[in-house]
This record gives sequence, C-alpha cells and structure tokens, in this order.
Amino acid sequence: MNFKYYVETQFPSDIKTMKFDMPNLTIQEDPQGYRMDKQTIFFGGKNWSSIKEDLSKIDKANIENFCISLFIIVSIDLNMFTYFKDKYALFRSKTMYPKFGWCGYGPHYENPKKLLILPETNNIVNFNKDPLLIEEYTDLFISKCDDFFSNIIPEISTKTFIQKILDDPQMQLNRREGDTFLHSFLSNLNSKINQ
Repeated sequence: MNFKYYVETQFPSDIKTMKFDMPNLTIQEDPQGYRMDKQTIFFGGKNWSSIKEDLSKIDKANIENFCISLFIIVSIDLNMFTYFKDKYALFRSKTMYPKFGWCGYGPHYENPKKLLILPETNNIVNFNKDPLLIEEYTDLFISKCDDFFSNIIPEISTKTFIQKILDDPQMQLNRREGDTFLHSFLSNLNSKINQ
C-alpha cells in the first residue's frame, strides 16, 4: 500500500490500537501550567518502553508506514510546541496529536528519532531505503505541511518550519545513525526544501 493511501485510510485506525496514558492528576488539574490541555495523552513511555506492545497490533505489512507516520506527527507537534509557541494552540486545536513520552513529576517528551531508530535496533522493522520510497515519504510530508500552513497558519512557511526540525539539536545524527533510514529521510527532506 502506498504511503499516501496508508496515511489517509489506515493510519487513523492503527494509531487507535496503541496504549495511551493521561498525565498525572496534578497536571490534569492545571494543564495550562504545563503547556497542555485536558485532551493531552502520551504514548511510548521512557525510551519507547512499550514499543513491542505498540507495534504488536499493526499489520506487519504496515509497520514501516506506521512508524514513519508516527515520526512525522511527533516531529511536527514538537516543532510547533518548541519553535512556534504563539501558534501552538491553533495547531493543537486542529490536530490533537498524542505526545511521545510520559509523565512523572512533569511531562517528558522523547526524541522523535527513536520512532525510526528503535524499531530497527529491536529487529521489528527493516526500513526500505529505496530512493523512490524516500522521495514519496518526503514529498507527502512537504505537501501536508504546505496544505496545513497555507490553509490554517499562512504566517509559517513550510521551508521555515522544516528547517527548524532539521536544525534542532535533538534531530542531529550521531555516527551510529549515519547509514539509517532516518539519515536518508532527513537528507532528502533537506535537499528538497533547499532546492
């Protein structure tokens, strides 16, 4: 199944199969104090401790697309939350994406890179690095950003938005990540927005 078709038809039901946790009661009583809302939910736990459980209900043929989709929504959400604070409430009202992480004494947000790195290191997924597939993933990512920003938040350009993701210190690759799907995806994204 191609990525666009998966994202538009299957991903919404696949994501509902995951286990989500509410923030603790202290945060639920004052979500604004933690830059959250009453609908905020978390998945994954520390270092994606629930990876096997989260991926167990996903059809094996869709796991790659599912992990990439999770990576994209988490990256977009964290990027808006971090770099576009004045527009985050509007963004959140339109998306309601779950948070990747957990709540302890406060909210803890996991690095979205783990959504692509950990499935491979745990031998759950062997991402296909075919340049045509990577092109499809990046084109859809850019297209969805273009649509969202032009229709909802025209003050933000897709190029500026994606550049913030690429420049974020947490998204920088270390030596072990040099020959991974993540590296290929981010490199392709960088090439496309800087053409």
